[in-house]
Amino acid sequence: MNDLKEDMQRLRNSWEDITSESRLVAESINIPSTFSKSRGGHKLETNLEEEGNHFKASIVYRVLDRILSDLNTRFEATNELTELFSPVLQFSTMEDSELRNKAENV
Repeated sequence: MNDLKEDMQRLRNSWEDITSESRLVAESINIPSTFSKSRGGHKLETNLEEEGNHFKASIVYRVLDRILSDLNTRFEATNELTELFSPVLQFSTMEDSELRNKAENV
């Protein structure tokens, strides 16, 4: 779980590198760096960098932040459950007093 959280954080932190590499690949296969948008019947030329910044801020970061937040919440809940029920998994190696103490906390 920690590896997944770290991968998501790395992806978020390296977004600029990912987009730079994507632009290089696009240029190598002659994909234009501007897009046409239709607004009210008029076509507008937009800059790929402006669109990329908008996409990054409004989509990528929001989605990755949500995933990280959900992973943290679920990871904390899983850790709490594991800690709570660890005596069941380790009862054969525990002293009686320790087992009694842990059982009272469940």
